[in-house]
Amino acid sequence: MLTPNPKKYAQHTRARQKGVMLLITLIMLVAMTLAAIALVSSVDTSNLVSGNMAFQQTTIDAANLGTDQAISYIYNPATNFVKNCKSTSPGANCINGYKSWHEKTLEPPTAGQTWDGFWAKVKQVSGTAPLTGLPPDYSGAFVIEAMCSTDMAGAGGGS
Repeated sequence: MLTPNPKKYAQHTRARQKGVMLLITLIMLVAMTLAAIALVSSVDTSNLVSGNMAFQQTTIDAANLGTDQAISYIYNPATNFVKNCKSTSPGANCINGYKSWHEKTLEPPTAGQTWDGFWAKVKQVSGTAPLTGLPPDYSGAFVIEAMCSTDMAGAGGGS
């Protein structure tokens, strides 16, 4: 009767598995490398998105600041727009930040024009009031246009 030798059986099993663990380890290493690359890519994309959202929020805050300053400019009794500048011609001598006529340069771009060209023209408009309190590297200005069809100086109202 033959009895199995456990020592011989263990050696035979190890010989058959030679290299299998190396193959499994290499497959796991490749999988972990691909997961790490995907994670780095995801983090990079998240940083770009959060940076764009911060830029957007800062821009919105700057626009709100400009609107608030223009509104306070209108209601400031020292500026008194209607009495100080009631002409409807571009030759009127109005304070900065106010025009009692329509400035064609301030119209949004139409077909064939770009926004870059529009903003370049807007920067050349005289009589703008600069914004204060903007974040670093931001600049802005406002112009209030009175679009009245009649002279409102005597009426005590605005446009």
